[in-house]
Amino acid sequence: MRDTFTKSPGESISRGTIDKSRTLVDKITTETGKNDDGIFEVVTKLKDMDDFYYNHSMNVAIIASILGAKLDFKPELKSAMGVGGLIHDIGFSSISKDILNKAQLDDDEFDIVKNHTHVGYKCVEKNPRLHDIEKRILLLHHERADGEGYPFGFDLDHYQSSVPREIRLIGLVDTFISLTAPKPGENGMTPKEAIRFMVNMIYTPYKTSYAFLPGDVRDFIRALGFIINKGEFFMTPGDLVRINTGEIGIIEEMNRLYPLNPKVKVIKNSKMETLKRPITIDLLKSYKDYVSNIYDRNSTGKFAVNKQSTLNKT
Repeated sequence: MRDTFTKSPGESISRGTIDKSRTLVDKITTETGKNDDGIFEVVTKLKDMDDFYYNHSMNVAIIASILGAKLDFKPELKSAMGVGGLIHDIGFSSISKDILNKAQLDDDEFDIVKNHTHVGYKCVEKNPRLHDIEKRILLLHHERADGEGYPFGFDLDHYQSSVPREIRLIGLVDTFISLTAPKPGENGMTPKEAIRFMVNMIYTPYKTSYAFLPGDVRDFIRALGFIINKGEFFMTPGDLVRINTGEIGIIEEMNRLYPLNPKVKVIKNSKMETLKRPITIDLLKSYKDYVSNIYDRNSTGKFAVNKQSTLNKT
């Protein structure tokens, strides 16, 4: 990626590179309008490329462009999401390959990695060919709702008010691509596993650790879930879930248009007390309520939630 985007951290991106990026994004969004699924053949081919970070950035650009198209964003915003996705990690040009290729970072190394958002923004800050939203994508795509993001560590209120929706969605795309990419010594998650993991990172009052807003995750899944999961639901009847109210239930019926709002048979209240008579509720009728945790069976047959660990270090 270093040679592709910039020769050094202080140099701006050339006019030719930006124009080519916009042409690429326009082709992606045009193709998406013709064929919902075919564009993902491009993603598969990109996985054969040698440069991991270029591969990652291309994938983010493609998925972000499709997401913008599916959400009916205005053409200039769809273009901005694609171009911003393509260049969002140019700040890595300031970091040695020894750190970038390291499987596990210590705190000092992670601080160096976190600085890539500021470095990337400085690379493009005065570039007249880039739009303001594209520049802010470089700076803010790693902010998270619980204050654990960077570079500013916004809390929930500031995350909602200071990070535009389209940048929050880029953060979701970046996370999805990171989760599904192979890591040194291990395979990436399947699309279904990644979506379930991201649902478990949704904000809700009973959680102390979270990353994304429920409305953003809902938009991501509604727009892309069935495409990236090959037409299948990421939850199925029989799955054990927790609702944002804190209640525990079992999925009875999924809703294709509103996948976070299925019919659920509630078996425990918010105090974790088992109900004598389970109650079936339709979360679509109370749209403000949603599935905020999905439990998976572990090797012993017990249910558990996959917890976020060092995701922001990827």
